[in-house]
Amino acid sequence: MKRDDKMSMKKKGLSPVVTTVLLIVLVIVIIGIIFLWFSGMIEEGVTKFDKNIQLVCDDVRFDASYSSNGIITIVNNGNIPLYSVDIKAGTGGNFQTEELKEIVEEEDEEQEPWPEIGLTQGNTFSGDISNYVGDDSETIIVSPILIGTSSKGKKTFVCSGDYSEEISV
Repeated sequence: MKRDDKMSMKKKGLSPVVTTVLLIVLVIVIIGIIFLWFSGMIEEGVTKFDKNIQLVCDDVRFDASYSSNGIITIVNNGNIPLYSVDIKAGTGGNFQTEELKEIVEEEDEEQEPWPEIGLTQGNTFSGDISNYVGDDSETIIVSPILIGTSSKGKKTFVCSGDYSEEISV
């Protein structure tokens, strides 16, 4: 081979060191992407009374009623304080969900607000939600919201499904 052929061969490819570094960086980036993807799928553990908060939902006892003049009444019959409740109102499959605290605060400043510490054992709350429910709503679903602790501090948890109470309007 001529000397010119050797020089042209050296300039055509990447050095083994650069190639190795690029492969290592590529693998690290792929591992990072997979880690972030999986960490978004894992639920953070929330506890209340040193139990998983989902298990505490079994102990929640409350009654909810709705009168024709738009007043909802929530009574906490259990030992678990209710931080708040979700109100889901609608017809058929079209529901809108909002936290009762926010509905009551938007309605009327003269109305009694949701208790700051939540609804403790034996306490009752009544509030006007007629503007939120509307005339076309057939059903109201009331789901208790608990507050627990996680590694990032306090976190709310909605006890939905079997723990909800459905009210016909």
